[in-house]
Amino acid sequence: MKQALRGWLPWALLIVGGLSVDGLACWGLLHGGAVPALLWMLLHALLLLGAWVWLLLQLRQAPLLRWQSGLALLVALALTANAFLGAKPHLGTALGQIHTPAASPLLRVERLDNGRTLRLDGPLQSGDAERLLARLAAEPALVRLDLALQGGATPEARQLAALVVQRKLQTRLVGRCERDCALIFLAGRQRQVLPQGLLALQRLDAPSLNPLWVHWLRMAQRRLYLEAGLPALLATKLMLSPAPFLRDTAARELQLTQVIGQARLPLDVALPPEPGASSREYQQALSSNAYWLALERRFPGMKALAAERMLSARGGQAAEEPALQAAHALAVAAMQQMLAKLGPELRLMYLQLLDAQLAALTVDSDCQALLAGDAAVRRRLPPELSQREADWLDTAALEPVPEQAARRFSSLEAEVLRRAVGLSQLQNLARLWGADAGGRPGCASARRSLAQLQALPGPQRLLALRRVFD
Repeated sequence: MKQALRGWLPWALLIVGGLSVDGLACWGLLHGGAVPALLWMLLHALLLLGAWVWLLLQLRQAPLLRWQSGLALLVALALTANAFLGAKPHLGTALGQIHTPAASPLLRVERLDNGRTLRLDGPLQSGDAERLLARLAAEPALVRLDLALQGGATPEARQLAALVVQRKLQTRLVGRCERDCALIFLAGRQRQVLPQGLLALQRLDAPSLNPLWVHWLRMAQRRLYLEAGLPALLATKLMLSPAPFLRDTAARELQLTQVIGQARLPLDVALPPEPGASSREYQQALSSNAYWLALERRFPGMKALAAERMLSARGGQAAEEPALQAAHALAVAAMQQMLAKLGPELRLMYLQLLDAQLAALTVDSDCQALLAGDAAVRRRLPPELSQREADWLDTAALEPVPEQAARRFSSLEAEVLRRAVGLSQLQNLARLWGADAGGRPGCASARRSLAQLQALPGPQRLLALRRVFD
């Protein structure tokens, strides 16, 4: 009995050793990248090589029983397959980290905005963290990192993430941010995504076929991302995705899961810190907002004009509301310009929104300011009405610009409309949009005019819409 146990003891030690090396390989992949994981798998392969030599010597010196030989061979084959198949997906990555040919792409660092921004582009490789730490220390005015990193070494990403937290830097996606780049992005005090930015998350592929270690690695990576600031919903989706394929996460999903901040109002953006911010920084901040991108498509140069007005209104101060209000006023002016040329469907949709906005106000002076295009009053409306207006603005910006100018409202059309609504209501319609704020109707009077307009038959309603906006 003791002799039998001594005969199987090496196999038991081999199995336990193989499982332990698998665990160390998974730990190394999580905390050190592909290189440590590959080193552990090579150790595993050496152990297996020794096991095969031992097995052949045992069979030659003292042949085992048929079932013993078959079982021993099965165990050796299983452990060998586990070692080599587990290491295979990480072989190329590890070799790339160990030796980088001169022709391979290297990390590029670009200095922008007078040293307030550094753009990191390319793969993170061994040693990049030390070089970047020295570079960042030489940029005392730095407030932001622009990221377009194609994965790279985990230790490098962790060191940079720790520095981002220490310096309280902002992070912004300006390209594809893959794998461990997410750790740097999530470390930002304030996070933004430009239109070309994309966060590509990846679940690690375990260097083992053992389901216990595969599960452990999955849960450990989930904890790592949760501690870095990734919301639980995205972390769960990542762990359910196949490894090692990249899972793209667009700006809308990042906003819904609060990875990037959601502004108080739809047209607001996260402003660059003052003092020292440039017009370019304000333009890039506006580029992170889908509604401003829609306005830029309809009115080329809108972002540049809004950036200049925001910069002037803020005046180098920390307070953000003056700049946000200045941008909002410009968007309202663009909305009024579009209403003068839009078709009846979008005009009627806006009047329904306007009626809801007037219903939310109780003071006549506020209603008159709203009709005059006052951005300050609009910023006090309930959030759901602000969102409706921004959605309308986004839809209206897609409407083709008419090639011909709108025909002026004639005296004959005015007479037809007067007979339909009466002289006083005709005058109210004219004052809703075109007169000075002081001549506009109050809340109740304006809402009565809007209600009567919407109740008119089709032809007269079209005339009334033209009377309001033309």
